[in-house]
Amino acid sequence: KDNRESFWKQRERKQGAWVLAGDSLLGNWKTAERDLAPTLTANRAIGGDVSRGLLFRFQEDVLELNPSGVVMLIGGNDLSARQKTDQTVRNIDRMLQAIRAQKADLPVILCTLPPRNSEKAPIKAWELTNLNASIRELAKKYDNVELLDLFPLFATPDGQPQLNLLAADRLHIGPAGYEVLG
Repeated sequence: KDNRESFWKQRERKQGAWVLAGDSLLGNWKTAERDLAPTLTANRAIGGDVSRGLLFRFQEDVLELNPSGVVMLIGGNDLSARQKTDQTVRNIDRMLQAIRAQKADLPVILCTLPPRNSEKAPIKAWELTNLNASIRELAKKYDNVELLDLFPLFATPDGQPQLNLLAADRLHIGPAGYEVLG
């Protein structure tokens, strides 16, 4: 509720911004406005959000800002909640369809999920692999979508997370990881 109230208060000032949409992987990027300056950004990512939650609020929190572009990173909490990959992908696809319906040439950066190794939010490695493969395929369906493949950017050669890029919980992106994104 607090996030949404804050978003509403910034609504006019953030018109035409590049919108960051997703969960805590983007939501925790507290220096995004500074790191991405002079590009106007609106961070509309909420910690703990799942793809169906982002889909529910997508019109109001993202599309009604008349964005210049959208960066989308969502699905990690879906994995933790044991949601089936195909449902997560359908939710992401519905958001991409909503973007296309509003403005077919709006640039979108669709991100795969980085690797993680967290006891607090364990997942099966093959599920992350499958979700990322589906996200890569989904990006190919849309002319306005560019893929930002975070997995290899944040992984060691054997597919484990580069711990120096993650927070201490081995789940969230840390300051050095945001430097990579910036």
